[in-house]
Amino acid sequence: MHVRVNVGALAESRIAAILLKLPPPWQSFPTIEWRQLEHHGESVGEADMVVFHPHHGLIVFEIKADAVHVQDGQWFYASGLAMKQSPFAQARRNRYALNDKLRQRLGRDAADALTVTHAVWFPDVLWKGSVPGTEAPSRAFLLDRAALSDPAPALLRIFREASPDARPW
Repeated sequence: MHVRVNVGALAESRIAAILLKLPPPWQSFPTIEWRQLEHHGESVGEADMVVFHPHHGLIVFEIKADAVHVQDGQWFYASGLAMKQSPFAQARRNRYALNDKLRQRLGRDAADALTVTHAVWFPDVLWKGSVPGTEAPSRAFLLDRAALSDPAPALLRIFREASPDARPW
């Protein structure tokens, strides 16, 4: 009997296990689902991973397994299949949806005091070069296999670049 393995779920589980080893006050939340009503009806989504630190903020991650790559501005899975949208676009959509949920639950002032940003993580590759296009302000917002051994410095770099003057929340 052949068992099909979901490489995406395995990659997300691997990252979740690594992030759980971060010392307090770091917190991580895998597979955060959200629903909201928009002008065209219900919208549903899922953030692969959310990382929180009360002194720095919240990072919403899109995680892509295997040898993802980009060619001429189009993102591809290892199989060669084109992605419907870039991983950064997926992370951005989840970031804004979750930020809206925080505003609903905590109030606009409390939610807006929290730094919220988004990034991608490709745990199966060592990314060569910069981030393609204009999807991220710097390479800091793309984590790869190198960040698996000690993710805290990479996470802190994202926070520093996203909001250098962030206040504890």
